[in-house]
Amino acid sequence: MGTVNGTSDMAAVEEPPARQQTLQRRAELTTMADNAGHLSVHELAEAMGVSPSTIRRDLRALQAEGQLLRVYGGAYALGRSELSWREKAQSEAGAKQVIARAAAKLAPDSGAVFLDSGTSTAALGAILGRNRSLTLVTTGLSTLLAVADAEAEVIVVGGRLRRMSAGMTGPLTDITLDRVAPAAAFLGAESIDPERGIGCPELDQAALKSRAMKLSQNAWLLVDHTKFERRPGLRFLAPIPQHVGIVTDARAEALHGAALARLRAAGHRIVIAR
Repeated sequence: MGTVNGTSDMAAVEEPPARQQTLQRRAELTTMADNAGHLSVHELAEAMGVSPSTIRRDLRALQAEGQLLRVYGGAYALGRSELSWREKAQSEAGAKQVIARAAAKLAPDSGAVFLDSGTSTAALGAILGRNRSLTLVTTGLSTLLAVADAEAEVIVVGGRLRRMSAGMTGPLTDITLDRVAPAAAFLGAESIDPERGIGCPELDQAALKSRAMKLSQNAWLLVDHTKFERRPGLRFLAPIPQHVGIVTDARAEALHGAALARLRAAGHRIVIAR
């Protein structure tokens, strides 16, 4: 039997009927995600009469196509403009830990560090919190939980609580941030576009992102590869100043190389966490 790139002809070419079944199943998964919001691997496997491993392959393929967002045990529809912070904590958890470790190397050894709300910044806070020479300033409740038992000093910025992001926004937040001059600032994002900036579901959040990015010349966005996928419902934008860098994972380089190239061309520093 002949081979194609080291594999047999039979393995290299999927039979049309099987391919058709796969495409039909994945179309049904996308529709189910749009209708239900959340999909469970085991419930889908039982409903469709296939193995959980088959469903996981389908979900991986659909995420690569930008159809949905995989999380531990299932997936969410990308049609939802925003996931809750608990849901985000389940999404790309490994990538966020890798990004956090890379971002920690960009932080100063002492002084004040601003941490935005978000699960990637919370992962970074858990690392930086071990340094008692740092003062961590945060608007995020998830970050506060991560640093509650830390060695570093912690300052929580008050304001109106956005429950979806577990972060503070509003006039009180702005007043406090205007008095902060951190040596470094690290921010999260719902989505990132090389030309338009950070996508946000609320105007207050977009204003907060813009204000936070101006806090320090050593400012970074922590975004995993899923954040480069366009999402409906993010109606407000926070342009990214040229001095702000981006820390992302290796899959962003593989899946969204063109977007990263445009960011580099615009003068942004890019760190690929591996």
